Amino acid sequence: MSKWFLLPCLAGLTVAQTVAPGASQVQPTFRVGTRLVQLDVVVRTDKNVVRGLTKEDFTVQDKGKTQNIAVFSVTDKNAPPAKLTPLPSNVASNRMNNRGETSQSATVILFDRLNTADPADQATARTRILALLRSLKPSDKVAFYSLYDNITVVQEFMDTAEQLSQAATRLSAQAAGGAAGDPLQTALRDALTPTQPLDPTTRVRITSTAFRSIARRLSGVPGRKNLLWLTSSVPLTYGSGTERRSNDEGEVATFARILSEANIALYAVDVRGAGSSFSDAPRDTQVEGGLMPGAGKGSVNQVASQSANTLSGTQGMQVIAEETGGKAYINVNDVSIPLREVLDFAETSYTLGFYVDDKALDGKVHDLSVKIAKKPETNGAKVYARKSYLAASVQSAAQQQQRVTMTELAAEQLDATLIGVMAAALPDPSKPGLHVVQVRVSASDLQFERRGDKWIASFDLGLSIETGGRPGDVNVKTIKLPEFTDDQLKQAMIGGLDINNTVPSPSQPARLRIVVQDKVSGAAGSVRIPIGPK
Repeated sequence: MSKWFLLPCLAGLTVAQTVAPGASQVQPTFRVGTRLVQLDVVVRTDKNVVRGLTKEDFTVQDKGKTQNIAVFSVTDKNAPPAKLTPLPSNVASNRMNNRGETSQSATVILFDRLNTADPADQATARTRILALLRSLKPSDKVAFYSLYDNITVVQEFMDTAEQLSQAATRLSAQAAGGAAGDPLQTALRDALTPTQPLDPTTRVRITSTAFRSIARRLSGVPGRKNLLWLTSSVPLTYGSGTERRSNDEGEVATFARILSEANIALYAVDVRGAGSSFSDAPRDTQVEGGLMPGAGKGSVNQVASQSANTLSGTQGMQVIAEETGGKAYINVNDVSIPLREVLDFAETSYTLGFYVDDKALDGKVHDLSVKIAKKPETNGAKVYARKSYLAASVQSAAQQQQRVTMTELAAEQLDATLIGVMAAALPDPSKPGLHVVQVRVSASDLQFERRGDKWIASFDLGLSIETGGRPGDVNVKTIKLPEFTDDQLKQAMIGGLDINNTVPSPSQPARLRIVVQDKVSGAAGSVRIPIGPK
């Protein structure tokens, strides 16, 4: 593959002749009037993850009806990574880093300061999180985010964990709030700074927005996607009133749905630690040393009835974790224990996909179940996968209401990955004061529709120059692709689509925010690149 500093400026829209790094290499089967539902599945015994399973070893059911598994793939973290060309400094991709590395899974640690309001709890959490980060191994691939009024990104999951571990070690040796050293250490210190409590309605809104942003960040990553949520409560608008039980259940279900639809498994950890949650811990909940005494399988509603407002505490964490195929950890002092288990879960995963005809998309939540064949290696194994999906078409009112605007996408701290995007920028040698910007879009991630014997698709492209960390106005234009024949579509799937642009050259170093959003599905991809004088 040739290096892509900036492809030749060609008028209009072109189909690149080289494979776009980080773009999807799996060409989907296009079907008119259907929706593809995918599940990322982990099969695990009490000792290890089960490897070597095939499509025939799985049975997927939608509302009890067995489905034909049309998509099947295996993601193994230990498999040799694809050797891609490192990216030049003026090029960025939302699916690979500048070293040419792609991710085979993703694990995000989210320290939720917003919903850990008690000062003592925050102090305890800070100590435990620093110990967790110090325990990271150089081979670990984890992101560390912090949440208060917005998401703060300390490190992404394709960065090396060694530097984060070293920053935590240095910060641990300092007094709280003391002077920090390098930028990573400063970012970590700020991400652990105590915060003031906010009202419930605000916390629900911010948490929901953050979960959606994380979902967009991880949606395009293959393999197991894990969110380790370090918190002490689930935010609920109506507080502790028992008369609001149905409202509480609806809000908890919304949190679960956001993550579940993106195939993100939630691992909720009560950062208050041992002794804080015995009064309201749910059944089948992990504690240090095993299950709580007397714990067993039972109805979530039965357990939740033990106290007036259980869903705002550990029961709510458990409900979301179970729905997404994850796990809740209660009364655990050493939060590195959950992280090690989460990373073990990500070793090998299976992606199963089936098509649902539009006639079956009734706008309701459908139960999903995954069963595995009985064989020696699966003896005693448990399947971890999401438990349901919303059976709605991409053009339904329910889905359209969830669509985020281009301005909101541009302002997000996290890059969206459901559409693969690569971009480059260089000063225009023929036109001083302008930068040439080229954006490469992964065609295989767009929603193509059949029109006669041709394929059509369109997407919005937004450009915004960020200065001082603040997004500027977003210049949006709609890209309507030419009608593709079958052969042209296959070529576009391999090469990607290149769109050439120009933007005014900023007088100071800045970042250019590039956002792509499919017109039909609302799927998005985004990336940032440096722009301006060196």
